[in-house]
Amino acid sequence: MGRRWAAIAWVVVTLCGASRVRGDEVIDRMLAVVAGDLIMMSDVAAAVEFGLVPQTSGSDVTRVVLSQLIDRSLMLAEVDRYAPPEPTATAIDRELQLARERFASPEAFEGALARFGVEEASLRETLRANLRLRAYLEQRFTAVPPSEEEIAEYYRDHVDRFTRDGVPQPIDAVRGDVTQALGLDRRQAMVDEWLASLRRRAAITDVYPTGATMPVSVR
Repeated sequence: MGRRWAAIAWVVVTLCGASRVRGDEVIDRMLAVVAGDLIMMSDVAAAVEFGLVPQTSGSDVTRVVLSQLIDRSLMLAEVDRYAPPEPTATAIDRELQLARERFASPEAFEGALARFGVEEASLRETLRANLRLRAYLEQRFTAVPPSEEEIAEYYRDHVDRFTRDGVPQPIDAVRGDVTQALGLDRRQAMVDEWLASLRRRAAITDVYPTGATMPVSVR
C-alpha cells in the first residue's frame, strides 16, 4: 500500500514536470506506474545501456523500450506467482559477462553503473529475473509441432524470409528454418495474447507522451 501511495505521489509530481536540478537540467522523470511499480526515464536508459531489452531502433526508442518494461513488469508478477526453477549461478554469471562486454573496458562498465546509480548486485538480480522470465515463457508457451501442410503454407506466405541472394531456396533445403520460424511466430502470438490479457487486468498509468523526444542512446 505504501508503494502505491508513493506511485500516486510520483504521478502528481511528474504531471507537473520532470525532476530538476541546477535550473532546467532534467535528471529523471517517471514514465509509467505498473500495478504500483515505478518505471523511470533512467530505467529506460539503463535497460538500453546494459542490454536488458532486445535491441531497438526507430524514431521513438523510449516508447518501444518503455512498452517492453511495462510488459516485463506484468510478466514478472506472473512469474512470482508460479515460481519457475531458479537459474544457476553460472547462467547469471554468463548474462552479467555479456552486459560487461557491451562496454569498451571494465572502467566504462563501472562508470555506467555509477552514472545510473546501479550496484552490480542489483544488475545481477535484474539479470536473474530475466532468466526466470525466459524459463517461464519457454515452459508455459510451447507450440504444437506443425504439420507438413502448415510448413508448406508458411513457406509460401513468407518465401522472402527464405531467399538467398535474391533466389528463393527450395523448401527441402530450408525446412528446418521454416519449421523454427513458424514455431517462433506461433509462440510469440500466444505470448502477445497473454500480455494483452495482463494489460487489460492491470492498473497501468502511462504518462509518456507519444512522439515526445527523450534521448536514449542505442548501442
